[in-house]
Amino acid sequence: MQIHNKEVLNRWAEIAIDYDKFRPLPPEKLITLLVNLTGLKILDLVVDLGCGTGLSSRPWSNHAKQIIGLDPSIDMLEIAKRNTSNSNVVYQQGYGNNTQLESTVADIVTCSSSIHWMEPETTIDEIKRILKKKGMLVIYAYNWPPLTKYLELDNEYFIFKKNYNKFIREFNLNEGFYKPIGEFATLLNNRTIYKYYREFYFHEQQYWNAQQYRLALFAWRCSEIINSKYQRRSIPFNFFD
Repeated sequence: MQIHNKEVLNRWAEIAIDYDKFRPLPPEKLITLLVNLTGLKILDLVVDLGCGTGLSSRPWSNHAKQIIGLDPSIDMLEIAKRNTSNSNVVYQQGYGNNTQLESTVADIVTCSSSIHWMEPETTIDEIKRILKKKGMLVIYAYNWPPLTKYLELDNEYFIFKKNYNKFIREFNLNEGFYKPIGEFATLLNNRTIYKYYREFYFHEQQYWNAQQYRLALFAWRCSEIINSKYQRRSIPFNFFD
């Protein structure tokens, strides 16, 4: 089994450039903490599943001998390769449930806002296969809306989300998710594959202007669905009204 929905995969070809511009970077403090938890000064291998354009792969370059970013989207991987100068970061086409990697090789497997696109049971089995005996699976994501001092901006987000959900219903579109990230955590816990499970939160500051905020919302949540479904045809639907 490779990917559950080819339409979902095709969406990323349409938004790869915007995705690379507007997706938040993982906090450096998160990576430092995870390395410390392994007890190693430097990791042998980090595998980044659903790496996209490499934004979640490159930050590991100073902490591991090798980082392998896997993604099913050729368009995403082309941008990742173009934007990566670190010799220890490589990319290849792959899937969460079929990485084509050898067994027991990874110190850490990461999924940065990506595991909800993957088939749960077979992906969990594949991650278990490639992790070392004391390896670590890290699933992380960012929350929306980001907290700002402008209440009007927060309100705009909720208006946007309401209209987005209405759009999905009216056009009978499929976001393509398998399971929300929280349900994956529950599934992992129930499978008792890992000896230790911990959930925690980080606060991170990033500075955007209003245009970036607005475009990011549309790029992440809408354009991939609209472009793949309607081949760039104009749709009379105002998400911010």
